[in-house]
Amino acid sequence: MQDLEKAILKTIIYFDIFNYPLTLPEIHQWLGMKIDSGDLKNILEQSEFLRNKISRKEGFYFLNGRENIIEIRKQRNQISQRKIKKAKKICQWLLFFNPFIKGIAICNDLGYLNAHGESDIDLFIITRKNRIWLARFFLTLPLKIFGLRPTKKNKKDKICLSFFIAEDNLNLEKIKLEDKEGAPDIYFIYWLVQLLPIYGEENIWQEFYQANDWLKNYLPNFEFKELNEKIKLPKISMIIRNFFRQPRLCSINGFFEKFYKFIQLKILPRELKEKANQNTDIMITDKILKLHCPDKRELYQTAFLDKIKQSL
Repeated sequence: MQDLEKAILKTIIYFDIFNYPLTLPEIHQWLGMKIDSGDLKNILEQSEFLRNKISRKEGFYFLNGRENIIEIRKQRNQISQRKIKKAKKICQWLLFFNPFIKGIAICNDLGYLNAHGESDIDLFIITRKNRIWLARFFLTLPLKIFGLRPTKKNKKDKICLSFFIAEDNLNLEKIKLEDKEGAPDIYFIYWLVQLLPIYGEENIWQEFYQANDWLKNYLPNFEFKELNEKIKLPKISMIIRNFFRQPRLCSINGFFEKFYKFIQLKILPRELKEKANQNTDIMITDKILKLHCPDKRELYQTAFLDKIKQSL
């Protein structure tokens, strides 16, 4: 067994956790070793080791005996396309009066078109420098007013705003978990490369992936590709946004940034505030708001290691 064959199997194993068979381009992009796509195809076709571990059907590769996940992927793809359309419509409306946002991406399962029917819509937000609290407030308020925030009883198609970063804090390597038994923070690494940008200003997404070029150490074949069908704002919205970004309004916006930070910290759940900044699970600062509780990265890291041990 060669290291390359082992790396291919590990990639397929990881996505099997999420019932997600992979195409050849996906294996290439998400593989942990540098290789030409043509050479990868030859190995998949010729490796006796891999033939004993994985199967291929309809252009998808999956672990032996897991053919059923092809249909699961197709169903979730349809669900995801519908959710993405809804997310774009809602975000276009939210952006109309919010000049503090530079980028929005769909994340989690929906980012790579693997969402469940009852799941919410998770967004990753890049804000302007020193405006993270203003950006969050004027996103959260209208969503709350119109009943578009997830609740314990109803999460379907609701908008979850659990991860914000400021434009001067784009490099997220510092919040990556330590390796465990030779396995990296696999969930977070794939989470980052599977972000689906739907809005961006001033090449913010190119800057984001340039700032996170450490990802190449883990996924050397990954190449960021801009989404063509991003949200386009009407001219009146751009006029409003440019007005609030005038230098003469900086001091006023700075005051309101502190004011809305105070308000939001008051109403944030006690559990989040008590756990904040103890590690990288929950983070609350003026440059990053990572509020998803619980953080399941260690669970996925352990599940990945367990499946590797079972398969090798």
